[in-house]
Amino acid sequence: MNKIILLLILSYFFVACNSKTSVNHINQNNVVTNFIKDVRTLESDSNKNPINAFKNLANDLADKKTILTKDNIESVLNDSKNYSSCVIVVANHTIVRINSLADCQQSGSWKACMPTVAGYIKKGKLNYKANYMNNVIGKPDKQERIAYFFNYDKKESQKKAISYEQGPYSEYYQNGEIKVNGCGYKKFYRYFVSAKDEIYLMEGADLKSKKIKEIPFGYEVDTIKETGNINSVEREWVKIEVELELSPGEEGYYYDEIEDQPSSKLFKGYVNNEFLEKKIDSIKKSGIWTYFYESGIIKKEAFFYLDDHYSKEIEVDSYLDDHCIKEINYDTDGDVVKINEERIDGEVRYVSNTFHKNGKIKDISDGGLFDAVSISFDENGKYVGDWDYSSMKNHFDEINLTKDIRDFHLHDGEKILKEIKTLRSSEDKDEKKIEINTTLIVDSVKSHWESPENLFLIDDLYSSIIIRAEARYDLTDILNEEEMNWVENIDSLQWWVLPLKGIAKKVNVKQNLIYSTKLCGDYGNFYATELDYDPKDISLACLGNPPEIWFKKGPKCIISLDEATQLINANLPTKFQNINNKIVITETTDGWDGYLNWCCPEEDNPLYVNVDEMSIIEYRIPVNVSAQSKVTIGDAKAHIFGVEESMQPSLKRDIDGDGILEVYWTGCQNFWTHNNKTFVSNVGDCCGC
Repeated sequence: MNKIILLLILSYFFVACNSKTSVNHINQNNVVTNFIKDVRTLESDSNKNPINAFKNLANDLADKKTILTKDNIESVLNDSKNYSSCVIVVANHTIVRINSLADCQQSGSWKACMPTVAGYIKKGKLNYKANYMNNVIGKPDKQERIAYFFNYDKKESQKKAISYEQGPYSEYYQNGEIKVNGCGYKKFYRYFVSAKDEIYLMEGADLKSKKIKEIPFGYEVDTIKETGNINSVEREWVKIEVELELSPGEEGYYYDEIEDQPSSKLFKGYVNNEFLEKKIDSIKKSGIWTYFYESGIIKKEAFFYLDDHYSKEIEVDSYLDDHCIKEINYDTDGDVVKINEERIDGEVRYVSNTFHKNGKIKDISDGGLFDAVSISFDENGKYVGDWDYSSMKNHFDEINLTKDIRDFHLHDGEKILKEIKTLRSSEDKDEKKIEINTTLIVDSVKSHWESPENLFLIDDLYSSIIIRAEARYDLTDILNEEEMNWVENIDSLQWWVLPLKGIAKKVNVKQNLIYSTKLCGDYGNFYATELDYDPKDISLACLGNPPEIWFKKGPKCIISLDEATQLINANLPTKFQNINNKIVITETTDGWDGYLNWCCPEEDNPLYVNVDEMSIIEYRIPVNVSAQSKVTIGDAKAHIFGVEESMQPSLKRDIDGDGILEVYWTGCQNFWTHNNKTFVSNVGDCCGC
C-alpha cells in the first residue's frame, strides 16, 4: 500500500518569469529568426551581445554553416542561392544578412563581386550598416567569418530557441552561454535602525513626545508611506510600524512554547530618520524566468507571481521570499523531469509530477501544510504499490500538470497574465520617468547591478577621449549646425575620473569634438569629449557626481606585490618553473589573487593543446596569496583566445558601494565587470581590426 504521508511542511519549491516551454522551430520568435526577417530587430534584443546569442543559436538552427575565406567566397555566394537566407558573422562584433546577389560590387581584396547586405557592427552599442558586404565585414584577415545558411522548414532545436528570446534581464556563463533570462527586478528600500545607543519609537514627531518602546540596533522597520514625512528643527521624522517582542508585565504578553519565544505586537509611531539606514533590495518581477545549463540546454522555467497573499506594498513583504507558483525542471538532454505548482493565496497547496526518461509519469503528489499524498508508476505506466487508490483516481488524474509554464492547475492563468500585462505597462511608465529625471549615479543592487549611463572608459591610448554618441557615418570636413553646437558647448556637469591608484579626481574638459576612429572593417565618427588628464592613469570616468566609494582608497594588502610574487615563485612546483612565466595578480585587503601564465608545455605533455593560426593559447595556473602569506596553487589549464587576444585583470575595487569588488580588465579592448558581467566597455576601438 502506498501510504499517505503526514508532513509538517512540503518544501520542494522553487524560482520563476517569461518564456514558452514548447521547443521552438526556426520560424518562431528568437534572435535568429527575428534577424532573418528584419535585421532591425537586433536593436531591441536584450542579450548582452546579441551577435554572440545569434551565433550560439544559429549553430543549432542553421541548415549549413561554412567558414568564409577569400578562397571560398565565390562558392559560398553561389551556395547561398539554394537557401532562403544567408547570414555572415565576423568574430563577435559584426553580423550581416545578404540582401541581393544581383546588386554587387567588385572587391579587389576579396576577388569577388560582393552583394548588398544589411546588419550591424557592435562597438559598445550596435551600429546599423547597409552597404556592399566588403565595406562591412572588412578585408580578408585572420578573423573568423562564418556563413550560416537557413531554410524555414527545419528541425527543432534541443537548445530551445526560447533561450534567446527578448527579455529585459540576462546573465551569462563565462563561456558566453546564457545562464538566466527573465523579466527583470523591481527595486525597493528597506530601513534598519542604525543607532547603536537606545532609540525609541515615539507617539508623535517630537523628541518630547511619549516613548512607546525601545527598538534594538539593526532592527528592520516598515515605513508608512501614506502619512508622508514630517520636517522639524530636529531633522525629519518618519512614521513607521514595527513588530517588537513584548516583555513580562506588558499588555498581551505570553510566552509561546511552540516558537520558544515571547509574544510580539505590531507598534506604530514615529522615529527620527537620523537613526535609520536605508538599504536597497530587489525582487524578481512577476512573469517567467528561464534558466540554462552551461551547455546552453534549458535547465528550468519558473513563473513568479506576487499574488494577493502578499502585501500590495511590495516594499513590506517582497524581500521575504521569491514567490514561484509554477516550475518546470529539465535534465541535461532537455527532457522534462519534474513539474511543481504552488498555491498560498487562500490555502497552502502543492502539487507535482515527476517523469521517467521516456516521458511517462513517475510520481504524482498533492500536499498541504500538514499532509500530503502521492502515487508512483513504473516506466510502462503501471502503478507501483499496494494501496487501493481507486477512490482517489479521478483526483490524481486531474493533477496532470502541463508542460506549458503559462498553463496552471491551481491558479487562474488568464487572470494572472492580464494582471502582469497591466503591471508591466505601469512599470514601463515609471522607468521612463526615472530615466528623464535622473542625472546622477543611481543606486545599485547587488544581484543585478548594471552600469549607469554616465560611466565611460577612455577610448584612445594617447589622449583622454571619451565617446559620447555616434555621429554621421559619411562625415565630411564641414560640420553641420548640430555638430558645431556640440564642439562649441561643454557639459555643465563636472567630470570625475577614477585613477588606477588613489581616489577620484575632478578634471577639466579640454574640448568637445567630432572624433573619427577605426571600427571593424571601416571608420566611424562620434561625438566625443577630451578630458585634461593622463589617459594611461584613468580606469573610469564619470559625468556628474560619482558614488562616495570613489573617494575611499582602493583595497590594500599588508603584503607587497614583490613579496607576493616571491612567495608564488617559491611555492611553484618544479615542473612549472620557467623564466618565461608571467604572474598576473590583483590586490585586495585579503591578499593577492590571479594567475600565472606558464610557458609552455612540450608537445608530448597532456596539457599541450594545438590551435590554428587564428587563435592564441595561454596556459594559466590560478594562484592566490593570502594576507597571512598562505600560497595556493591551482591546476594548469589551457585557455584559447581568438583575434581579440587575452585580457588581464589590472584592478579590483568596489566602484558602486555594494561591498563587491568590480574588476578592471585591460588588453585589446578594456572593460569593467561586476560579478563576471561586463557593464562598461570601450566603444571606438576594435579587437582584431
